[in-house]
Amino acid sequence: MNRVHDHRLEQLRAIEADLLSPPPEDPFQSFPKGWIRAADLKTEDWDRMSRERSMSPPPREPSPVRRVMRRTPPRHNNRVMPINVPERRAARQLNAVARRARTPVIRRQPIQQNDPMDVENIPPVPAVDLRRRPLSPTQLPGVRAIPKDFNRYFRGLLTPGEYFAKSQSRYLGPFETMPTAATLPADDEYIILQRMGRLPDSGKSIFRQVGNVST
Repeated sequence: MNRVHDHRLEQLRAIEADLLSPPPEDPFQSFPKGWIRAADLKTEDWDRMSRERSMSPPPREPSPVRRVMRRTPPRHNNRVMPINVPERRAARQLNAVARRARTPVIRRQPIQQNDPMDVENIPPVPAVDLRRRPLSPTQLPGVRAIPKDFNRYFRGLLTPGEYFAKSQSRYLGPFETMPTAATLPADDEYIILQRMGRLPDSGKSIFRQVGNVST
């Protein structure tokens, strides 16, 4: 243990002596043979040495070619993944169980057929006028709906005018007032139209529906 301590102490003393010693006059204490120091060269020696050496730059080593690293896309798989369809029988059973749980149980009372039906005292069924649905103006022959784009152009130019009654087979008018069932032929369905103006390009009349009349 003491030997190691003494050796370490000697190393520290040597380092301290190197640090405290003055710098040498010539820093190149060891100089290889066959070389000339720059401090000993003269101007003629510098010129001669510069002429002997080639002034061409040192050869440049070619740099390696660097290519752009492109990220390759993953391989496309044309195989269609199968769809996991549950078994229909099990699905139907689950739906049936859920439907039975949601459906309330209604107990039906048995019909008592002991009392005979009194046919004579049954009130008569009132007669119902089975008429067709009211016609739409576009269902009539020669009637077409105005495009929605026309509304913004003709909304301020339309003015109410004469009345007309039109059905599938009749076209009546003009009327000064709105026609009624008393002023129209019987056994027909009419749409009451009111003229609002004419189209500037074709001159066709513009109507609006004001009512339906069935005679």
